[in-house]
Amino acid sequence: MLQLTEWLRPADAQDYLGISRPVLNRILTQNPQITVMRPTGPGGHRRISRTDLATFVEARRI
Repeated sequence: MLQLTEWLRPADAQDYLGISRPVLNRILTQNPQITVMRPTGPGGHRRISRTDLATFVEARRI
C-alpha cells in the first residue's frame, strides 16, 4: 500500500492543486488554517500539510 507523505513541497502542492506558484502563495497567505512548516536555517524550504490542503479543497467543492 502506498503511504501518503504528510508534508508537501510547494512544487508538489501546486501540482496537487493544478495551480501556479503565485496562486498557491496567495492561498497560503489568505488561509491560515493551512499549516506551513518553515524550517530554520539556510536552504530551508517550506512544507505544506497535505491534510490541511485536502481539507481546504474539500471545503470548496461544489
